[in-house]
Amino acid sequence: MSGRWRRRWVLALLLVLAAALFLPPVITLKRFHKDLQTSLSRALGRNVSFRENIGFRLLPQPAFVLENFVLSDDPAFGPEPMLRAETVTARLRLSSLWRGRLEIARLTFDYPSWNLVRNEAGRWNLESLLQRTSQVPTAPTAASRAQAAPRFPYIETDNGRINVKLGAEKLAHGLADTDIALWQGSEDAWNLRLEGTPVRTDAYMTDTGTVRIEGSFTRSKGEPIEQTPFDYRLEWEKAQLGQITALLSGRDRGWRGDVDLTAHAQGTLDQMRLESRLNVRDFRRYDISSRDALGFAAECTANFSKRGGAISPEVSAPLLLSALDCKSPVRGGEVALRGAWSFVPGGPYQINLFAAEIPADLLADLYRHAKNRERRRRAGGSGRITGLQLSAPSQKTDFLIGDLTFGFTPTPAHQRKADETAPLALTISPFPLPLGGAKPVIIAPTVTAQSATVRMKGTGEIKSLLAAAKTFGLVQRDYEVGGIAQLDLAVVAPFTGFAAPHFEGEAQLSSVTFEAAGIPAPLVIRAAGIQMDANGVYVEKLSGQLTGTHVQFDGRLGLPIRCSAGPCADSFDLRLTDVDFDELNRLFNPAFRTGDWMSLPRRLFGGDGETNDSLLRRINARGKLTVNRLIMRSLIATGASANVAISGGQLRFTDVRGEALAGKHVGEWTADFSGDTPAYSGSGEFSGAQAASLAALTKENWGTGTISGRYRLTLNGTSAAALRQSAAGRIDFTWKNGLLRRVLWEGAPLGFTDWTGKAAVESEKVTLTSGTMHASGGKLETSGIITFDRELDLLLSGPASDLHVSGAFERPALKFATRNTEEASSTRK
Repeated sequence: MSGRWRRRWVLALLLVLAAALFLPPVITLKRFHKDLQTSLSRALGRNVSFRENIGFRLLPQPAFVLENFVLSDDPAFGPEPMLRAETVTARLRLSSLWRGRLEIARLTFDYPSWNLVRNEAGRWNLESLLQRTSQVPTAPTAASRAQAAPRFPYIETDNGRINVKLGAEKLAHGLADTDIALWQGSEDAWNLRLEGTPVRTDAYMTDTGTVRIEGSFTRSKGEPIEQTPFDYRLEWEKAQLGQITALLSGRDRGWRGDVDLTAHAQGTLDQMRLESRLNVRDFRRYDISSRDALGFAAECTANFSKRGGAISPEVSAPLLLSALDCKSPVRGGEVALRGAWSFVPGGPYQINLFAAEIPADLLADLYRHAKNRERRRRAGGSGRITGLQLSAPSQKTDFLIGDLTFGFTPTPAHQRKADETAPLALTISPFPLPLGGAKPVIIAPTVTAQSATVRMKGTGEIKSLLAAAKTFGLVQRDYEVGGIAQLDLAVVAPFTGFAAPHFEGEAQLSSVTFEAAGIPAPLVIRAAGIQMDANGVYVEKLSGQLTGTHVQFDGRLGLPIRCSAGPCADSFDLRLTDVDFDELNRLFNPAFRTGDWMSLPRRLFGGDGETNDSLLRRINARGKLTVNRLIMRSLIATGASANVAISGGQLRFTDVRGEALAGKHVGEWTADFSGDTPAYSGSGEFSGAQAASLAALTKENWGTGTISGRYRLTLNGTSAAALRQSAAGRIDFTWKNGLLRRVLWEGAPLGFTDWTGKAAVESEKVTLTSGTMHASGGKLETSGIITFDRELDLLLSGPASDLHVSGAFERPALKFATRNTEEASSTRK
């Protein structure tokens, strides 16, 4: 080919490309509008409208462009159109153009809005459209060669929306961002693929997941649409449970979890087989951490008949879901649901629930995770549970219940509002539960729209009662408790919000033994009366003893559950008899040594690097404590009392009162066991303490008189040595009408009418910083040091002479000195 012809071909090609790019936008096929509109309306059986100016383009494939496309609906379904689309692109088959035929290869609807309507007769507007479309003779979409009948085009929608209407009412539910594909896969079958996001028009939705539907339906050969065979699969994945509840009911019910659902429907609209699988992961309430989450899966199969069928030999019903069979594995066991259900309001049903090897505490877990504010629907009927047996392998306990009957009765008037009609309540016939008492405890469960209640009345062993409570998840910890309880109470589980189950009623305890972590000996409770309600548990007339000690107690306890502000604090008012620290130390400290009772707090509360799951460290309580006699070796305090606050291993004693050393004391102390090393601090006033009684504690007779004063002191440590080293503070004292037997002044024991002074405590010694003594020899100024090892270094300065006292506390050395003349005297002992 010469260069001139090559240039001509290139120029011709450029002209064709330019024409393909610039001419189609200005070319309109207005004169074909009416013919095309009529043709489409006849083919679909619906009126079709679009703009008169029909667009046309050549690249990348010849196509017609229809704007403002509207597909009207059958007037029987309402005035709104079935479909609106901004644009519809009809791509032509190039091969058909060579044969002089106009055949559409692909129809693309951009941003369409579909209205699916169900009329009062129960028919959908889409049914007749699909039936008419399937009856028009067409060849498969993917057929490679043209046939006598035109090939069915590949129909698709991009970013569409599907709305649902029941009669004239448009529902809030729909599908957004929906892509649909429809094509004829074979001679008599059409394939459909749909993917969209479920939404509500009246709420902002997120995380509703993605719905995918894929399957096929067969050409209708004259039979009604109900007889058209189909086979479809549905997938709903990556949905969040709270958003699903908001989607279905309009409000988030407070549940959380990841939901996947698959379903398979096969048959006809009259008769179909259904199979489904549901998987919920991390199921919990919004206010429960994911570590406490549940998960479950269920598989179901059923047959649906639009014409109905027999539920039992005596009963039949329309719109019947029959051969229902659902199974769900549960922690090594299984729950199964079988039966039949009619979808007609008030229609009959027959449901059988089977459960095997189901942990009873799962019921409590499901209740805590699933309850919400929904009112239960009304229902009616009765039923029977056979062969019920509850087993608790971890508790080594079995509860054989046997057969139970249940029914639906009107809710009692006291459990509903005055202006409220009587909804039905589920009642289970009372049944005996043997719990080790002389007679079994009678159990009577009731479920209303407001709550579930289990009433218990009778006598049982506390150990068996706790085993049953733990079996149902009402008690989480193990307690070693023995004894008998007389019960007249109920467990109430409200359905309002997220309130926890609680007890209501009363119980009488007798001969109870209680063991707890951190307490090596059991507490024996001779008797106690307990009142319980939604706000807490209250123990009155409590009396008992700590085994292995002389400690006896009586009083009351309050264990609140609901508090207006902050965490609940228990309350108490306890009176104890004799509390001997050495006795307690022998009990709590296996490596007991005389005088080392300061290791006792570590045993009770932990500390100094020890880990201790002590009950005392977990207590949060406030109350009053009274002790008849408090014995600390040779020091005995009587009538001791204090207001006590315990929280997180910290104890605060206020208004500490008592009598010791024949005197009285009032003050406050704090003990902090929350860290590795216990810390103590206190302050107070003492009055009337007898020096002779104080001297007796040291097994000496070194003085007499009455001592009063104030003090402030801090200490820390787990041993006597550590407390000595850390002790710090100050003391202000007044000593009246005293006598120091070991200190001689002018040949006689030093006597005085009063001695006042201030002292600092630190570095294992008491430093007398200033003091004044009015003695028989005149006014003496006092100063010096007394060590914790009972070593003295004191100076008594008089008008004319000084006295230096040094050495051991029991046998001090005395040295006199006159003013300006130093005279040594012999040491007198």
